[in-house]
Amino acid sequence: MSQRLESADEARERLARARMTEREHAELWARIEDDARQRGARRWLLPAAIAGAAVAAALALWLVPSEPAAPAAERASDPCAVDPSARTLRVAERCEAKAVQIDGDEWRLEQGAEVARVESGARVERGRVRFTVRPRKQPGDRAFIVAVSHAQIRVIGTVFTIEQRAEGGSVHVTEGTIELSWPDGAKQRVSAGESATWPRVQPAPAPEALAAPAPEAHAPDAGARRPTARAVDLDAALDRLLVLRSQKRFGEAVTLLRGTLAQKGLSATQRERLSYEIGLALEADGAPSCAHWAKHGRAFMSPRRTALVQKKLKACQRDE
Repeated sequence: MSQRLESADEARERLARARMTEREHAELWARIEDDARQRGARRWLLPAAIAGAAVAAALALWLVPSEPAAPAAERASDPCAVDPSARTLRVAERCEAKAVQIDGDEWRLEQGAEVARVESGARVERGRVRFTVRPRKQPGDRAFIVAVSHAQIRVIGTVFTIEQRAEGGSVHVTEGTIELSWPDGAKQRVSAGESATWPRVQPAPAPEALAAPAPEAHAPDAGARRPTARAVDLDAALDRLLVLRSQKRFGEAVTLLRGTLAQKGLSATQRERLSYEIGLALEADGAPSCAHWAKHGRAFMSPRRTALVQKKLKACQRDE
């Protein structure tokens, strides 16, 4: 343990009691004061050194040039991100396809696509967009409407892809059925595996029979041709089919379609359409469908569906 350093008063009292000359007293006191000054200097040396190092480090950091930090907004923003709440959704040409969820439906925008959100659904401005629309099962649910350049597409619950170009476009249905409404009021249904294009190609008007004989005076006036009850029943059946399909009640859909197909007065095109829908409903219901597809293939040879039916028959052969 180090010896305690006596205070200045204690040193003066001890010197006063000692038998020394005046010169010896002065020399001893000078040594005591010198020792005290050295102890005080050592006591402040370490804090001063630490403070000096801190100041030097801060000065060095201030003087060394650093690279400028990127703005916070630039770091956080993604040029390829799509905001589902935006009024218009866009995907740049250099970006990959983006899928967003909007009110329970999925909109997948390919490169260069642009879609506007509207009250009834969506309006495809340009590009390729795939819609996966949830079934509208509740009584208050409104149909999903997609507007394109030359038509409107009414959807209840299905999967379809729209491609809108400057001069026109097309739609391809993967699941379910959609209904196109043309500007002239005509309607066209497109089911799974089918496609439609716009602008619609109007059929050429039938040439007038200039040489046809004039009707005799006593011939009754047939008047304007009105839609038959059979045609109205077919439209109602197809509307009912859309509802049953959206609610996944495929067994009831099969019964409805078979009953409609049994009616008389249907054209060959209508009968083929109903038979095709029966096959799709049987598959969706998990019921055997190979026998139906074989019968369908023998009865109808429409080029529009022949390739699809052949694929289904080949699948049946693989399952056997």
